[in-house]
Formats: sequence, C-alpha cells, structure tokens
Amino acid sequence: GITAAAGTRLALQLFLVKVFKLYSFQLPGYFEPTKKKNFNGTTLVYVTPWNNRGYDLAKIFSCKFDYVSPVWFNIKGTPTGYLIEGDHNVDTEWIGEVKGNECPESSVNPKIVPRYLFDGWNGDHISRIISNKNNERQKLANQILASCQKHSFDGIVLEGGSLIQIEYRRMLIPFYKLLGSELRKAGFKFVLVQGPKREHSASFTPEEHTTLSEDVDFFSLMTYDYSNNQPGPNSPVSWMTSSVLSLLSPEQRENSAMTGKILMGIPFYGYHFVIGGQPKHVLGRDYLQLLKKIKPEIEWEESSKEHKVSFTSDGKENHVYYPSLKFIQERLEMAQSLGTGISIWEIGQGLDYFFDLL
Repeated sequence: GITAAAGTRLALQLFLVKVFKLYSFQLPGYFEPTKKKNFNGTTLVYVTPWNNRGYDLAKIFSCKFDYVSPVWFNIKGTPTGYLIEGDHNVDTEWIGEVKGNECPESSVNPKIVPRYLFDGWNGDHISRIISNKNNERQKLANQILASCQKHSFDGIVLEGGSLIQIEYRRMLIPFYKLLGSELRKAGFKFVLVQGPKREHSASFTPEEHTTLSEDVDFFSLMTYDYSNNQPGPNSPVSWMTSSVLSLLSPEQRENSAMTGKILMGIPFYGYHFVIGGQPKHVLGRDYLQLLKKIKPEIEWEESSKEHKVSFTSDGKENHVYYPSLKFIQERLEMAQSLGTGISIWEIGQGLDYFFDLL
C-alpha cells in the first residue's frame, strides 16, 4: 500500500480531476519526508545528462534509492578491440553528495552503479565476443572492471544486447557470466539490462535466466515502450506482469531470491501520439504545458491502468499517455505482489511528487 500522506495526495488528485476538472498535476513539490523509503523492494533509478534535473532529485531523494545509475559510459567497437568512453561525464562531487545524505536507519545510502552501453556494435563486434577469438571476452571484462575500479564505483549496469537480435543476445550469455563473475569477485555489483517480452518471446528463457542469475545481482527489465508507433499505453500492467513471469519457472515465482533479482521497469515519461504522425516522448514539463494549454479530460484506462488525454488539434486526433500517482501506485503494488524490485527510467523526466510513493 501507500503511506497516509501520499494516499492523501493521490485522493486529492483524483478528486480535483473528477469533480472540478482541475489539474492537480500542477500542485508543486512533494508531501512525503524526502528521506523515508516507502517501497520495501530494491529500487534502482537512472539519471541522464540530457535531463539534468535528475541529478538534483537523486541528491534530494537519495535515501529512497538502493542504486543510482548515471548514464555515463559507452563501449564502442574498434577494428581491433573495444573502447570505453565517458570518463569526462564522471562527477565525483555529485557522487559524494548522493552517497553522503544522512539517511534514517530504515534506509541505506545508495550505491552508484553507472550504466555502460554497447554503442553502435555491428556484426563483427558481436561475433568477436561470441567466438572469443583472442580471448576477447576476458579482455573486455578486464577493461570494464578497470573502469569501475578507477572511479571507485560500487558496480555497473550493463545494457549490452537488449536491442541485439535475440539469437545473438543468447550467445552473449557466456560473456555476461564471465563479466559478472569478475566484477562480483572484486566486490562490485552487476546489474544486467533485459528487454521485455515481445511477440510472445522473452529476452531469455527461464533456464537461461537461471544460468545468468548465478553471476548477476539484478536484472533491470525494460517494461516500457509497449506501443511503439501505434497509439496506446506505455506500460500496461498485464504485459509488465507477463514479462516478469516469462523469465521464471513456476517454482521460481514463489522464490523471493529469484523474483527479488528482477527490477521491473517503471517509466517516468510518456508518449504523445498524433494520428498520421510519429509519436513523441513526453516529459513532466511537457505534460504540464499541454494540460494548461489544452485543458483536456483526463481518462483512466482500466485495461492498462494508465491515465491518458485525448483531444483534436489542427484537425488531427491526439492521444497522450503520461504517468500519474495512480499509475505509479498500481505498479508498486504489482511489484510487491510479484516480489520484484523496480527500476525507474528516468527520474529527470518525472514530476517531483512521484517520489512520495517510493
């Protein structure tokens, strides 16, 4: 459930929208103590340089987070090896502030686990890791470990193949296991990004997921971007649930040691669909501007458990999906019932009072 203050905020939002047709999304700030963690599962949050409000929010609400992942590093393939770029993004002063917050006994200071991304990899870059010719797996694992040690991080998040074709993705499992083994042996945490269930197919089978779990601390599951180019919800709850369950055998679904490794993705952004056009990402500031300008009806879509607004502009039909407190509450309760943690992409895109529930 949710705390009394956050529940009051949620009730107020729904009351104002339903009765007065006002937009309580415009109410500033947050009600909850900033250092009190309400969600009792593992919470990982992403911060990106291009939405730098997230850097401030990570400091304000750091006691609510177990892991903070700044999106700092790219792993690029070269003709002869791999190159890690991103040292210039590292902000040691900010890391100190995030980790230095005085948290209550019920919370812990977050660990810093920057994201490393396979960036622009082609077939040759992938095949070198798969074939392991010239011991490429160990070389790349050593480079990533050295980067982590150089900056005294607590671990890493690797987005290394979630967008790669599924047959290649599965061939990378030996590398993921080697990297995880090396990192954990040295005292670092290893979080692996996984794609969601698509067209009845999971990123990994339960057997593959079990194998990976031996060397991975957590899996950051990308349960968002469901509708792609067609107007529709961003993270419908039924799809999110099936994405989690597709990774687990029936026995594992009752095993908290296995379910707790999965960090179900919750988006803090939305989508604006225009019929006949390309969808656009919607951030918190965009949504507030739209509500002020258009003053549309806000509808609750029970099937997906998402709020949306629909309106006509310049003769074209528009549909906007953006998170709300009820959206977040539903997904936190679902994560609790499934026994998973959560991963949030990304905190600079949301509204401040979203954090009341975390």
